[in-house]
Amino acid sequence: MRQSAEDVTALNDRPHWSVARGRAIFAPVATGWRAVVRTLIEPTPTARFHIAVMDRTGTTRYAREAATLDDAVKGAERDVLARNALRLA
Repeated sequence: MRQSAEDVTALNDRPHWSVARGRAIFAPVATGWRAVVRTLIEPTPTARFHIAVMDRTGTTRYAREAATLDDAVKGAERDVLARNALRLA
C-alpha cells in the first residue's frame, strides 16, 4: 500500500518521535508525559488524527482530533512539552 503524505510513519524521522503498530509516540522525557497520534479509521472518509496525551503513569488525560498531521504534531508536542515543564518546575 502506498503511503499518503499524511501517514504517521513519516514522524519516525523527527526527534523524540517513534512509530510502532501504526501509532506515533512523542516522548521527550523517558518518565514524563507523552502523546500518541494515530489515524482515525472511522467514521470519516477523509484522514483525521486522534491525539491522546498521557501522564507518566500511562493514563490518558486528554484526547482530541486534528484535521491534519501537522496540526496533530504541533498539538501533541505543545501539550507534552508544557506538562513536562510544569512537572519539572
